[in-house]
Amino acid sequence: MLDILVFIIVVIAITGSVLENIRLKNKNTELLFLLAQLSLDNDAIKKRLSSPEDIEKDHLIKFLSETRESSYIFIEEFQQELKNFKEDLESHVEHFDKFGILSKYNDVHFDMSKKFVEHYKKLIKFLPENNDHGR
Repeated sequence: MLDILVFIIVVIAITGSVLENIRLKNKNTELLFLLAQLSLDNDAIKKRLSSPEDIEKDHLIKFLSETRESSYIFIEEFQQELKNFKEDLESHVEHFDKFGILSKYNDVHFDMSKKFVEHYKKLIKFLPENNDHGR
């Protein structure tokens, strides 16, 4: 009789252990699924958080490229107009440099002409072939 009682207790213990093992296996499967889902959610959140920054960087790079190109175009056009200005007025400025002092007492526009020539000379320095900076 004692053998039967020990046998029943051992069967109950083994059955309980098997049932507990099955329950833990199911719990581990659920936890593994939750862990995989959390990993996927974490990746999605990282992408969302990094995307605006990447978009902002792309917009900044695009803006800098566009403004750089338009700046170069503006500089080229400005230098061309400045060359045209120089070609049109260079002979007048040279004439004023040579003979301007003679017209100092006769010309009512002498002071204005003198200022014009001074500013003309400063402005012409910005042409690429006239500056010392290699612009």
